[in-house]
Amino acid sequence: MAAPIAPALPAIPSRSAPEADFDVKMFALFKWATDDFVSFMEAWRAYLETSSTIVDGALNGTTIGQTTPAAGAFTELDVFGSVVVGTPESWTFAASWRGIKVTARHALQATPNAGSVALSSNCAIGPSGWEYTFDAMAGNYAQAGGAHIFNRAVAGVEGDPVTFIETARFEDNGVFKPGADNSQSLGAAAKRWSVVYAGSGAINTSDERSKEQISDLDAAETRVAIAAKGLLKKFKFRDAVAAKGATARWHFGVIAQELASAFEAEGLDAFDYGLLCWDEWWEADVQVPAVYVDEITKLFDEEGNLLAEPITEAVLAEPARIERQTFESAETAPEGAERFDRYGVRYDELIAFILAAL
Repeated sequence: MAAPIAPALPAIPSRSAPEADFDVKMFALFKWATDDFVSFMEAWRAYLETSSTIVDGALNGTTIGQTTPAAGAFTELDVFGSVVVGTPESWTFAASWRGIKVTARHALQATPNAGSVALSSNCAIGPSGWEYTFDAMAGNYAQAGGAHIFNRAVAGVEGDPVTFIETARFEDNGVFKPGADNSQSLGAAAKRWSVVYAGSGAINTSDERSKEQISDLDAAETRVAIAAKGLLKKFKFRDAVAAKGATARWHFGVIAQELASAFEAEGLDAFDYGLLCWDEWWEADVQVPAVYVDEITKLFDEEGNLLAEPITEAVLAEPARIERQTFESAETAPEGAERFDRYGVRYDELIAFILAAL
């Protein structure tokens, strides 16, 4: 339904005009005010009810505000309470929270007074606290008191309370922390950081109270340490040569496989020692299915009465795609996944090991 167009205003009579002409123009103006303009306002009422207003407490599924002309668009939407967008399902937030439910699984919520905000997936603040919105895993990002907090939760049942496990946070002073002490890695075997810039070196725990079975190197370990000193070489990394050619820089260190052989030559297992590392993983191109959301259309008559049951139609939200994914074990990897492995060395421990034998 197009927006009504205001009727043209008739000619305004002038007192200097002849009496007959004045009467005709006054009659036209009177008719415009009592007939044309009243009809125009009635047409606007019908337009608002059927096109862009709330009827009987329910939105009729059409656009609020005009996009053409731009002046018809709303500049601000004030809501006391919560807003549901993109899903027919309502959600009752906790009394101290306000929120926008973006889909059936996602919500943006905030506390008006406490200064907290949370972007959640498969969970929302209900009257009794965080609750699952679907039978699946849940997670959220929260900002509270200047800190940025990332949380996750194991799979749960719709309506059950959610118990979050903090995975990481940025404090208000910029300090980045893991969710729990000494329990998480920074990066992974298949997702490494290329360079770490730091003003000082890493601090490793060396407190006597954290250690046991403290002893000197035995004879076999000493021989391996001396052999390890002779394994130091210079080399270039293949990926650096591929990217930079002859300008790739030289590096110094050991070859991990040679270090493992030095332990083996003395009847020792290199992996009993923390200086040598080895990781394996699997990668595969995984078909990620398309995501659809329900779009609801409601039809009303001129009095605002619902003409029929709302029409629900599945609308494509995210198209299907192929995504390269990493898996930590053969059991979790799909059939046909490609296996990778890589050796690594903790050079701080290797250097300490060599120095112990000198």
